[in-house]
Amino acid sequence: MISTLKGITIAVAACIIVVAATVRPAGAQRAPDANRSIQAQPGTSSALAAVLTRSCKDCELTLPDLAARLDTTTHKLSEVLNARIGQTFYDFVNAYRVHEVQRRIRAGEARALKMLALAMDAGFASKSTFNDVFKKHTNQTPSRYRQAVGG
Repeated sequence: MISTLKGITIAVAACIIVVAATVRPAGAQRAPDANRSIQAQPGTSSALAAVLTRSCKDCELTLPDLAARLDTTTHKLSEVLNARIGQTFYDFVNAYRVHEVQRRIRAGEARALKMLALAMDAGFASKSTFNDVFKKHTNQTPSRYRQAVGG
């Protein structure tokens, strides 16, 4: 099951990115390499979801890195995230990371690991950032969440 991000699944977000990156104003011509876009093909949604899943676990991920991995421009990716999904790049990535930690806690994987290990595996670079972002997205500390779900 794919984690949801504020009611939008990674697959839906990937579809939005595909559509937004390939749509041009009527009559507009695309220069061969000047405006790269994500190519919509069968299975693109799941392929993009896989790219997003792998990419979000990279603690050094930047907007240009993700745009390159998705074969689009930073401008287009930022536009899609801000205008269509309503999140900044870092909010989008961190929300995915929080949901990944939550999923692992619910799955019982947290019993054998410290919370910091879960955070680092999800792509957070520091404990303080993880705690702040987790509380922002869940209104609970990570430890309180673990206790609440029995993980």
